[in-house]
This record gives sequence, C-alpha cells and structure tokens, in this order.
Amino acid sequence: MSTDTTPTTTDTENESNVHHIVVSGRDIEPLLPITKERVPADRVRLYPLETGNTDETATMVAEYERITELVGLETTVTDPFENFRTLYSETFVALRDDLERGHNVWVNVAGVTNPTGFAPITAAASLALSSTAAPDQIHVYAADDDGQPWTIPTAVQAPPRDLGEQILETIDHETPDSVTAVARSLSDDDDNDDALDGAFRSKIQYNVGLLEERGLIRMVDDGYRKQPKLTAAGALYLEAQSEN
Repeated sequence: MSTDTTPTTTDTENESNVHHIVVSGRDIEPLLPITKERVPADRVRLYPLETGNTDETATMVAEYERITELVGLETTVTDPFENFRTLYSETFVALRDDLERGHNVWVNVAGVTNPTGFAPITAAASLALSSTAAPDQIHVYAADDDGQPWTIPTAVQAPPRDLGEQILETIDHETPDSVTAVARSLSDDDDNDDALDGAFRSKIQYNVGLLEERGLIRMVDDGYRKQPKLTAAGALYLEAQSEN
C-alpha cells in the first residue's frame, strides 16, 4: 500500500503536535497512528459524544485515556457533547488557540459514524479558510486497519480577513438585497449609490466573489437581482467567531 498520503510536518523546538479526537465507540483503531508512532504527537484532546448511557461513555473515554497516557501523551478530556453545533464551537476555539500558539493540529476523523462527530472536521476546514496559520499546521486524517494515517485535504486559501468578516457580518445582520447594498452599508454614505466610490464597490464585489468561491455565502437570483446570503458554513463561521 502506498504511503504517499501520510501526513508530514516539521517540528521546531517550540511546537507541539496536538491531536483532537472524537470518542464515539470502543474501537481503538483511531489511536493506532499515534501508538505506532506514524504521526508526531505530544498532546491529545478527547471529545466524548453523548451516548445516552453515562457508564458506557465513561468506559470508552477511560480506555482512550489509558492508551494515550500509556504512550506518554498529555491528555485532556472534555465533557460529552450531544449536538453538532456545540462541538463545532468547542473544537473551533480549541484548534484556533493551538494554531495561534504555533502548534500543529491533527484532527482525527474517528467520530464520523455519528453526525455530531463531523464537527471537528468542519471546524478545521473553517480555520483553513480563515486563519493565518501555515497550511501545513492543519491536518485532518483517518487511519486504516493497520494504523496507517491518510490525509484528508482541507481548504487552504483564506478570505481577506477583516473585510471578509465585515461582509459576512453585514449579510447576517442586515440581509442586504444585493452586493451594492452590502457596499452601501460598508461605505461612508448610506443613501446615495452614485456616491459610492467605484474602486470601493469593485473591492466589495471582488471579496464577495471570494467568499462565494469558498462556500461561505451563496447568491440567490430573485429575477431582478442577486442577493447574497450566508451558507451554513458561513453562519457557523460567524457563530464561532462570536465565541471570542
């Protein structure tokens, strides 16, 4: 089996490799890349999913924690999560904080058998779009039966951070009916379209296009004009930003 997709990273003295893993069952295969030293690892953060059975959840977490500590990894365990939105916000903030400290983050796809378990993957993709972290700081990976890790690509281009967020917030709060309305809202003149600086309007149009390409907004054609609206990813991105 080819190993071309094995994640790689270059560590520095100040970097840590932090793994974010959803605990959704008793299967320990997700830990094999770590225990077999096929990916670098210094710390592990475990996110249990609510199973409806407190004892079962505790047993699963205890087994994961026992294994990670056995191989000498600092391990943190969160409270159990029962829905996508809260887990997304939690992992977004945790991943962002690790990236801002200069660490490499590794998101294991172990929890995808449960829809809630997709949240860390979505958070990693959002950060790949929005953070200033180097592309090789963010890793999403799965493990095969032999513990071989396989990289799952994430988006790597970020929208213009400040203006992009202003546009998203304007669309969210004001529901503008066109890109021109977005530009008007962000300009110094709220009433006169002709007063909008041409270069500024073009800049807004360009950045709206970038946000659309990156899946954060969509354009809805009502027959007269195209209205910008947030996608689910755009709404989640803003919600996570509000956690700051």
